[in-house]
Amino acid sequence: MIKTKLKDVALDAGVSIATASLVLSGKGTISKDVSRRVLNSASKLKYSRNNSQRITNRSHRLVVLTYITPEWSYAWDLITPIITKLEKIAIDKGYSLTLQPVTTNTTMEELYRIIIRLKPAGLASIHFVDKDLFSKLEKHSIPIVIINNSRYQNQFHSVSVDNFQGAYDGASHLMRLGHKKILFTEYIRTIESNVVVDRFIGFKKAADEHGVSFPDSNRITVPLYNTEKLVKLLTPYFNKPTNERPTAIFAHDDRFAAVIISILTKLGLSVPEDISIIAPGDVLNYDHPYTPRITTMKIDSEMLGTVAGDHLIKIIKNESDIYGFKVLQRLIDRGSCRSVTKG
Repeated sequence: MIKTKLKDVALDAGVSIATASLVLSGKGTISKDVSRRVLNSASKLKYSRNNSQRITNRSHRLVVLTYITPEWSYAWDLITPIITKLEKIAIDKGYSLTLQPVTTNTTMEELYRIIIRLKPAGLASIHFVDKDLFSKLEKHSIPIVIINNSRYQNQFHSVSVDNFQGAYDGASHLMRLGHKKILFTEYIRTIESNVVVDRFIGFKKAADEHGVSFPDSNRITVPLYNTEKLVKLLTPYFNKPTNERPTAIFAHDDRFAAVIISILTKLGLSVPEDISIIAPGDVLNYDHPYTPRITTMKIDSEMLGTVAGDHLIKIIKNESDIYGFKVLQRLIDRGSCRSVTKG
């Protein structure tokens, strides 16, 4: 006979696993209606807490997962403010914070054992997602909030950047300045392919609404570190007569935009005098004097950390029914876009 699990009770009662656990353990402040539904489901399904997988003596700790790999080193200036805000909220609410790195050598089984051993009250994961791992952790009533990765936003709590909005607003900024001949440049992201899709759709939506023609040939996609291919694809556009050249480039992020600027410089072109450029991001550190001054749709890292931390605490305390949040990007004008409007 198959034993009833906590997730079966939660599904039957129409609540989250965390809520079902709180009702059956007698913890938390749960409405009478919800409590009655959970208890009725448990009785109907002949559920016994003694048969369930659960963590006893849960610590007053929050665990934060994040990539610590060469491929993700570029994003550390973006990630650090998120962690800083998570730590502040954890301390303010009486929790400790443990940072658990995900490296190139980390296996999901190893990560699972580490998290279970830590007995966290909740977990926040920055960029990193693994559906099977998170599902296993939820069976132990560990609430999870994914930060800045919307791949499984319909299955787990998430706080992410609105990439569609950022691209839409960034492209609209270029078009309000009079740009009609625009290149859209992006690189392949296998882990976060949804970001690539969202940013292109946002850009295309802006082009459609502003009546700007955008041929498929103006979309350039390359592997991130294949600069040689990027040079090969960009050069023909700027070998054309001046009146036929693109006047602006929308880059996937400002890291990629910096690479493009270096290529444009070698082609004898200046930003923004010869061509404008804009990108979502702020993954670069603009406090450094050697960072190119790129106009961006800024990702508010501090807001991501604040919203995610508050949301995770509320889930732990069963005080929120909201499943996900989107954080908007805002324009930071650093002078890399100029007006080409006549008159």
